Amino acid sequence: MKQMKKLEKGTYIIGVSGGPDSMALLDMCRKEGFQLVVAHMNYKKRDTADRDMELVRSYCARFHIPFEARLQTKPCVGNFQAFAREERYRLYRELLQEYQAAAVLLAHHLDDHLETYLMAKERGSMKEYLGIQEETCIMGCRIIRPLMAYSKRELEAYCRENAVPFGIDESNLTDHYARNRIRHEVVERMSEKEKEALMETISRENMRMRQLRADCRAFLNSWDGSLKHLRVLDSYFLEQVLITWIHDTCDCYLSMHEI
Repeated sequence: MKQMKKLEKGTYIIGVSGGPDSMALLDMCRKEGFQLVVAHMNYKKRDTADRDMELVRSYCARFHIPFEARLQTKPCVGNFQAFAREERYRLYRELLQEYQAAAVLLAHHLDDHLETYLMAKERGSMKEYLGIQEETCIMGCRIIRPLMAYSKRELEAYCRENAVPFGIDESNLTDHYARNRIRHEVVERMSEKEKEALMETISRENMRMRQLRADCRAFLNSWDGSLKHLRVLDSYFLEQVLITWIHDTCDCYLSMHEI
């Protein structure tokens, strides 16, 4: 069996939905002896939401792990996925401060990484990093993803082999969201060798992207503001300079269509 990313001893907030990915992470971290505080968001968006919350609560009670659940009662404004994400990270930030924890642990895995990359390519996204980073900072929260070497299939197998209970979010079985469509039509049909090859492609692209952003920032730092120095740039690099300037000024990345 693969090994989870090594973590320093300490207290961690761990986001647990009740699905196989987060339940596998919770079980692995418990067995490693980490001090854990489980964070669970119940959006009351599906009939099985309470079932999953009680499943996580029961696991935590069995092993005497602090359990912090929140029922989402705010009205959703705009896109639900973006709204839900913001509310989750607000909870994580509160718990990090309350428990003086080192970081938030999330159960994103290899398949999530590939799906995120393929979604970005489909949308023409020009982010600093394509895919999911193993460690990053989001909304003031230090985020660590220790399961990036595992596939979803392996995490489900871990739960079954170790008698770890989990629930299935039925919304993930439909193709109503772009991620689900890419998951079902592309990633789930890939062999392990194909996944490894795509991982190598993503790694190379991210290395090129880091160098490109560094080159763009070097130009912007030395640019005197004149059109003369813009006109000598080729169209691709000029486009990338614009993307970089917008990101560094407004803290957002636009799609190629928006650019």
